[in-house]
Amino acid sequence: MKRLRPAMLAALAVASCAGALVACGSAPPVTVTLHRLPLGGTAPGATAAPALQLTLPAYLDRDALLVPAGAAGGSALVPLGEHRWAEPLAVGVARVLRHELAARGLARPLRVELLAFEATADRRHVQLVARWNAGDGNAAGGASLLAPVTGAGADALVAAHRAALAELAARISAAATRPPG
Repeated sequence: MKRLRPAMLAALAVASCAGALVACGSAPPVTVTLHRLPLGGTAPGATAAPALQLTLPAYLDRDALLVPAGAAGGSALVPLGEHRWAEPLAVGVARVLRHELAARGLARPLRVELLAFEATADRRHVQLVARWNAGDGNAAGGASLLAPVTGAGADALVAAHRAALAELAARISAAATRPPG
């Protein structure tokens, strides 16, 4: 076995330490901020939450808060920095919609399909496009709405998502309680 000279051993030790220092100091730790869709105030006399079957586009099935980017009119979506949803978006949306619908006294089973649920290209609104159908087939409808983003940053964007869901619940409730004909 060949013996390494002390000078070679020292050079190897210095190179190893230098590599370790570069690796340790190369990038600061990433701080991820988790956001949830908060529940609103509970209305007195709220009914039991309705059974809700929710579907949403596959591109929303991720933990990142998505915002429009690029010159393609907002068709390109990118994650908003290190901001993430604290729960799967479908779970949070269903939780908030059930809460809002129960607060409005609506208990019938519903199927809701979100077709779009993201910030507009100028990031001044959250656009929500949905259609729904009650389990009894008597209440069906759709809505396209814009909720303003008031303020800057992820918190304002989350608040606008929440406001859009409250408005959707109001529209579903109004359609479901409207007399037929």
